Amino acid sequence: MAVASNRNNVHPDAIRFLLNQPKKLFIGGEWVPAQSQKIFRTVNPATEAVLAKIAKADKIDVDLAVEAAKKALKDPKWSHISVHQRADYLFKMATILENHIDEMATIETLDNGMPLTTSKYHVAYTVEIFRYFAGWITKLASKTNFLREPIGVIGSNISHHGPLVSIGAKIAAAISTGNTVVLKVSKYTPLSALRLAELIAEAELPKGVINILTGFDTTAGNAINANPDLNKISLSGTVLTGKAWLSSSEIRYKQGVPINFGGKSQFIIFDHADLDQSINCIMAGFTSSSGQLSIGGSQILVHQSIYDEVVHKIRQKLTAIPVGDPFNPETQVGPMISKLQLNKVTKQLTNAIQAGATLLNEAIAYTFPKGYFLPPCILINVKTNMPIYKTIVQGPVGCLIAFTDQQDAILKANQAGSSSAISIWTQDVGLANKVSTLVKTELVWINSYFEINTANPNGRFKLSGFNGEFAEEVIKAYTQVKSM
Repeated sequence: MAVASNRNNVHPDAIRFLLNQPKKLFIGGEWVPAQSQKIFRTVNPATEAVLAKIAKADKIDVDLAVEAAKKALKDPKWSHISVHQRADYLFKMATILENHIDEMATIETLDNGMPLTTSKYHVAYTVEIFRYFAGWITKLASKTNFLREPIGVIGSNISHHGPLVSIGAKIAAAISTGNTVVLKVSKYTPLSALRLAELIAEAELPKGVINILTGFDTTAGNAINANPDLNKISLSGTVLTGKAWLSSSEIRYKQGVPINFGGKSQFIIFDHADLDQSINCIMAGFTSSSGQLSIGGSQILVHQSIYDEVVHKIRQKLTAIPVGDPFNPETQVGPMISKLQLNKVTKQLTNAIQAGATLLNEAIAYTFPKGYFLPPCILINVKTNMPIYKTIVQGPVGCLIAFTDQQDAILKANQAGSSSAISIWTQDVGLANKVSTLVKTELVWINSYFEINTANPNGRFKLSGFNGEFAEEVIKAYTQVKSM
C-alpha cells in the first residue's frame, strides 16, 4: 500500500543545517574544505533531490586528519585528564545529542530514507551508547594491578546502515578509552555525522580528538586503510569492501577492533509457536529500514506442519504494508539507499525466480514519480543452496523455507551465508535453549525480536565479520594492558 507525502514533520533546524553548504570536513576541531576543493552531492533517496554539496576527502585530507588525531593524542588536554573528566565529556555529548533528537532524526531520514519513527529510535539509542561507554570509563580505573591504556589513533569507516548508531558506537568506544579517532562516513549518508560534529564542538572536546571525513571508499576509504600512522582500523561495510581491505591491512584488523560486514538474520518458527506474534515480528524483521539493517530477519524457517498457514497469513499482510514517504507517520517502509542498491536487489530477485523460487506477492507497481522504492517481497520454494539464501540481500526481501524437525532447522539456519541474529519461536524452553547453543550466530532472541542492549556483547559469525562492538569486549579491543 502506497502512502502519500507528508512533510509537516521536517524539523526547521534540520532545514537551517542544510542551507549552510557546501559541507566541509571536520579536522582538528576546524571546518575545512577538501584540499582538492572537490565536492560531491548527497541525495534524498525518497525524492532523488540533492540535499547538500559535500567536501570529497582524498589521501591528503586523511593524512591531515591523522596528524590532527596524533597531535591530540599527545596533548595534555586529552592525554592527562582524569577518567572522570573523560566521562564528563561523553555524558555531555549524550545530553547535547538528546536535546536535538527531533532535528537529528529528521536529518537521518532525509539522508537515509528510513521512516522518521525509526530515525528517532536510532538517535535515542545513540544517546544511550554514549552514556553506556561514559559509565565504563571510571570502572576501567578501578583495577589496582594493571592499567588499560589507549591504543592510539583509531581509523574508522562506516556504511549507510543506521549511520548515526554506527558513528556513536565507533566514537564512544574509542574515546572512552582515551584514543583519538579519524572517522570516514558513507558517501550516501554524510549529513548526520557532520551535524553530530557540530554538536560535539559544543561539548568543548579537545580539538583533534574526533575528526570526521566525507568521501568515497575508493579514495578516502582506501587512504585510511593504507595510512601507517593509524594504530588500529575498524570497519563497517559490505563483504566485498571488507575482503579487499583485509587483504591489504590484515594485521591491524585482526588485532581485535570490531569489523562488521553487515549480514542478515533468521527466524525459526516451530509448530507450537504463537503464530500471530511471530508473524508480526517476521514482517518487521525483513522490512525494517527497507531491509537494509544487518540484523534484519530475511531468512524465515517454518515447521512444515504450519508452513501453509504462515504463507497465507503473510500473503494477507504483505499488501497492507504502507510504503512511501518516510515523513508520513503511517509509513513502515521507505526507500532504499540508492538506485544502485535498488537495481542490485531487483537483480537478486530476478535471479532467484529464475533459479526456481516463487514470488509470494504479485508484482505491485507503486506510482512514485521519484525515489528508490521496492515493495516488500516474500519468496517461497527457496532452497538453501540458492544464492538468494547464501548471499546478503540488502533490501525488503524475505525467504520462506520449510523444515521438518529440530535438526533440519539447525542445519538450514547454519547454511545461511551470514547470521547476525536468530529469533526462535517456541513454547518449549528446553528446545529453545538447545537450538540456541547449536546455531552459529552472534545474537539469539527467544519469542522476541530486535531487543538490543548495549551491555550485551555481540560477536561475529561467517560473513558478518568478527569482534563485537559493545560491552567489555570492545573496551578490551580499544586498549592495551600494562601490568603494575
